Amino acid sequence: MTADLDDLLASEPLPPIDGDKKERGGALVVAGDLGCPGAAILAATAALRAGAGRVQIVTHPALATGIGIAVPETLTIGWDGQGAPDPELARRAREAAAVLIGPGLGDRAVDTARSIAQLVPRNTPVLLDAGSLPAAPDIRDHPLIVLPNTDEAHALADALGLDDRRPVQLATDLARRLAAVVAVRGPMTFLSDGQQAWQTAGHAALGTAGSGDVLTGLVTGLAARGLEPLSAAAWAIAIHGQAGSHLGGPEPRTGYLARDLLEALHAAVDQINLRIGSDERRARLA
Repeated sequence: MTADLDDLLASEPLPPIDGDKKERGGALVVAGDLGCPGAAILAATAALRAGAGRVQIVTHPALATGIGIAVPETLTIGWDGQGAPDPELARRAREAAAVLIGPGLGDRAVDTARSIAQLVPRNTPVLLDAGSLPAAPDIRDHPLIVLPNTDEAHALADALGLDDRRPVQLATDLARRLAAVVAVRGPMTFLSDGQQAWQTAGHAALGTAGSGDVLTGLVTGLAARGLEPLSAAAWAIAIHGQAGSHLGGPEPRTGYLARDLLEALHAAVDQINLRIGSDERRARLA
């Protein structure tokens, strides 16, 4: 049986906003390739909006300057995934409070995920997205978060020999097999830590290119602030979904962009607070 996601949010409020940027944790976003630089911009901006104190982007060298200009609040590092990461990149991976690997990486995503994961301390949360998801079985020694859509979840299940395709059972089975927090995303999203499952409905406004990059950036930013992987995923899913509802309203309409979600995140948190009766002084984004 699944519980409503609001039950989990009410028991796990967002932390208060205090301290300086170093105390709010640093996120490392490994994202963007020549064909898809925007994914890095969306994910990194979402991590900042979620309150991460610092966000550093690792992307293709040809994109580093442009992405750095697009998101001037970040530090941007160029690496094409070929050869060993240089000492500076290795240091930043070791120091990050949370790491996201995958948005827009394309064909190099799996190898990049394996290379970066080797640099990250084992107690640091790692979130795999999109093309990096097949590397998940190799990264089970980290606190792992995966948020596949239905097709990606089925591909992971095939690789792991899992047969049950019911979304809630699929999320639970993947979470158990990967020792991870897993959310299978579709019209309904099912979140599981392998022991329990929660569900929430999405909104049609979320069905736009880049929406998933915003979601993964949110999770990473919240994890960098110190939320446990399950709480970070739950709050990110809820905020992302509420932002879609805030934009789309009761009647589904087209034309919303993923970047519009970024502008709706703070309003979404306020709306969630009202819905679950949370203390608004605590449950806020930065």
